[in-house]
Amino acid sequence: MSKVTMKYFDVFNFVKKAKEFGVNEQFAEYEARQIEQAINTIANEVKMEIKKELHSDELVTKTDLKQQLEIVKLELQKEIAQASNKALLLMGTFGIFFLGALAKGFHWVL
Repeated sequence: MSKVTMKYFDVFNFVKKAKEFGVNEQFAEYEARQIEQAINTIANEVKMEIKKELHSDELVTKTDLKQQLEIVKLELQKEIAQASNKALLLMGTFGIFFLGALAKGFHWVL
């Protein structure tokens, strides 16, 4: 996930600009604190909504994926080994059948 850059409300700058426009300093500070509090409240609500929508308990981590990949690898190796054993058994059976046919054809059997 990408990192979100957080911006902030500069109370000092707000008060400074308000004073330049002739606003009483105490009133400007009060307004700035109220704006700052509103921004923080909204930001927290948005964060909570995002968490709800993401259902973070359902997200898969890299560790989860690696563990599942290992399980799949082991299962696949097991199936390959079983298939290899079956192929060897089939080849052995065919070899015995073939030798039996050769023995009968060349009258090697007593």
